[in-house]
Amino acid sequence: MRKYKCLSREKYVYKNVYLQSIQKDEIEKIRLWRNSQMDILRQVSKINRKQQLEYFENNVWPQNKKIKPDKILFTIKNNENFLGYGGLTNISWSHKRAEVSFLLGDQIVKSNKLYKKYFSEFLNLIILIAFKELKFKKLYTETYPGRRLHVSILKQNGFKLEGILKSHIYQSNKFSDSYLHGLIRK
Repeated sequence: MRKYKCLSREKYVYKNVYLQSIQKDEIEKIRLWRNSQMDILRQVSKINRKQQLEYFENNVWPQNKKIKPDKILFTIKNNENFLGYGGLTNISWSHKRAEVSFLLGDQIVKSNKLYKKYFSEFLNLIILIAFKELKFKKLYTETYPGRRLHVSILKQNGFKLEGILKSHIYQSNKFSDSYLHGLIRK
């Protein structure tokens, strides 16, 4: 099991979900999920197996050894079922903030009930890690139009709409807005 130097535990548990470092045998599923859900990601083209492995070898796993990593990514599991992945990205240690990253498997995304359950449980864990363990001041997200359930779950978990970036992304042959939500530690 890999462990981030900046975190005290290898596994974080809340209700039915736990987070732990991403392992090599899990990245192919992540790649497939990313390729099939590109419309909700910043990803602009399909990722092949070689690109995925190189990304994790060069950009994700080396972060595990750093005291102040740029990103902290976890697998999201229920029992031993691999549900998705997520974590903290674009970390600014000097400003004590990070962006929340989150993606569930294709089958779970099809069920609003499961999506709400696992996203809420993930948010509880990532908020605990960011605010209690890492002592960050703020978490933020960027969400695209049409993700009403996703936005409603963010709001239910304390995130507030902070702004709309007009015509910020180009997807599906048109420009779309981006919605920025934030949560500040009290």
